[in-house]
Amino acid sequence: MNIDIYFTGIDYMEVPWIFNGLLIESATEEDRLYLSQKLDKDVPMEKIVVLISEEKKFYVIAAQIKVMKNNLELMELPIERFL
Repeated sequence: MNIDIYFTGIDYMEVPWIFNGLLIESATEEDRLYLSQKLDKDVPMEKIVVLISEEKKFYVIAAQIKVMKNNLELMELPIERFL
């Protein structure tokens, strides 16, 4: 089984090429302050997604997130089923 994570309205991504294990968590005030300082602008808490892999935090700032499970082959894209 594969898990696909879709984001819309992405403002910023700080993620690795591949995850070895993954947790998705809500942002803390500490995460918001980190990103606001890094990007030199105020970042709304509701747009921050925290991804944790191998005990390291990664960040996405986006309008929406959607998580879907599927049984596709590794390089098969979900859109290919509609073509």
